[in-house]
Amino acid sequence: MNDNTPIDEVLFDMTVSLCDRFPALTPLSIRQAPAREVFTMVVRYNKHAKKEKKNTTKDGKRIVRRPASDSWF
Repeated sequence: MNDNTPIDEVLFDMTVSLCDRFPALTPLSIRQAPAREVFTMVVRYNKHAKKEKKNTTKDGKRIVRRPASDSWF
């Protein structure tokens, strides 16, 4: 998106991404929810997606991090 994107288009994109991620949500249920709750859900979803992206390789495989033991000496 660029800076000239209309606000209704931005809100529609947010609604579509939430409905894709959470199948129980519908555009009508999102419109009826308080705006603060919707934006909180979007922020949390974006944080979660960013965290999940960090924990995968370019191939999509999950990275498992474990504490190192002292046996490698």
